[in-house]
Amino acid sequence: MLLELLQLYTSVNERIKEIGTMKAIGAKPWFILSMFLSEAVLIGLIGSTLGIFTGVDVAYLLTSGFGASGQDHQEQQLLILPLSFFQMTFFTSGFSHYP
Repeated sequence: MLLELLQLYTSVNERIKEIGTMKAIGAKPWFILSMFLSEAVLIGLIGSTLGIFTGVDVAYLLTSGFGASGQDHQEQQLLILPLSFFQMTFFTSGFSHYP
């Protein structure tokens, strides 16, 4: 959530002239706010979706690899789920800061 707010702050700071132009031609403040919020939500959803799919794929590959080696992969699954969550978070933050 903090990264999402930082991305929103950066987006607003980079577009100060654009915001001024929209206000000059009569755009309402709620319209400008909704435009930035919808952009942030869209970027977050795309990044989260990519992160979830990548995390699930990596988790599947890791669990199938542990199962093929003859180890008990039930305990490994408990480790892989948090790792997938952190991977999803890093992908989301990376894609949200990509121009």
